[in-house]
Amino acid sequence: MCDEAVKIGRMKWLGQLTRMQEVDPCSKLTLLEPEGTRRVGKPKMWWLEAVEEDLKYVGVRNWRRE
Repeated sequence: MCDEAVKIGRMKWLGQLTRMQEVDPCSKLTLLEPEGTRRVGKPKMWWLEAVEEDLKYVGVRNWRRE
């Protein structure tokens, strides 16, 4: 139950972000693709990767507006 609530919350926040203007600092920072490389070992997931995994689980594809 708790895991589902986290996934729902992430998808709701993604919905808010996609409706924000691109110049909004919150939108810029959250949807930004990080530069550089990750540390050695098992990498932690970035927020956007976790959301994309949640959307894949639900069956949503091509959620980004180009």
